Amino acid sequence: MDLFPVSLRDSQLFFLTFVRAGGLLVFAPLLGHRSLPTTFKIGVAFFLAIVFYPLLKPLNFVAIRETAPLIVAVIQELAVGLLLGFTALLVFAGIQFAAELISFQMGFTFANVVDPQFSGQISVFTQFQDLLVVLLFVSLNGHHLFLRALGESFQLVPPLGASFAPGLVGHLMTSAARVFAIGVQMAAPVVAAIFLANLVLGLLARTVPQMNILMVGFSLTIPLGFLALVFSSPLFFRQVEGLFLQMGQDLSVVVRSLAP
Repeated sequence: MDLFPVSLRDSQLFFLTFVRAGGLLVFAPLLGHRSLPTTFKIGVAFFLAIVFYPLLKPLNFVAIRETAPLIVAVIQELAVGLLLGFTALLVFAGIQFAAELISFQMGFTFANVVDPQFSGQISVFTQFQDLLVVLLFVSLNGHHLFLRALGESFQLVPPLGASFAPGLVGHLMTSAARVFAIGVQMAAPVVAAIFLANLVLGLLARTVPQMNILMVGFSLTIPLGFLALVFSSPLFFRQVEGLFLQMGQDLSVVVRSLAP
């Protein structure tokens, strides 16, 4: 008598579900943060596999009894999860690029700290803005977007049923190029204010050569940058909310591009 009457087909389906959820957590914002322990991510992926396993519609799935086809199936499901997580991460990359532009203009890039999300060095202001965006992400239920996309992928893209359409590459390239547009748009108010201040300082330097422009510039650009941030904060919040909505649409496009 079998204590756990689970067929090979069902166990492979559950494992492929777990692999796709784990691939999402590699790049997914918040849940995929590199500061989180690997065991925690594995546990979350296992929990997601339990939740989304009933959504599977593998009508033509046959148990795989050879090693090579099973490896190919794991790679395919991992690729689906990675694509979803990478699409969601691009929005956060654009916001961080905007913060780096602002930090450079305000002079905060002289003091950098380690960023656990991207394994690089960022300024203190960029780290502060990243934490603020994460709080907005949670408060606006942004994490529901990629969880909803994962559930939609299990409904539209069954295991071994992903179809990597040629248009998917173009969509990913467009989303990656949008990172720079997001950064410039979000940093525009502060960059414009500091540019005008630097223009005035340049004119003063030509008029009064004895003036120490470097010291005066630091004492002027930092408070001016914070002042521009305060007045542009309503615009910043609206932009972040719009970016999260755009992220949900991009995830939906990726899932439908993978559908057979």
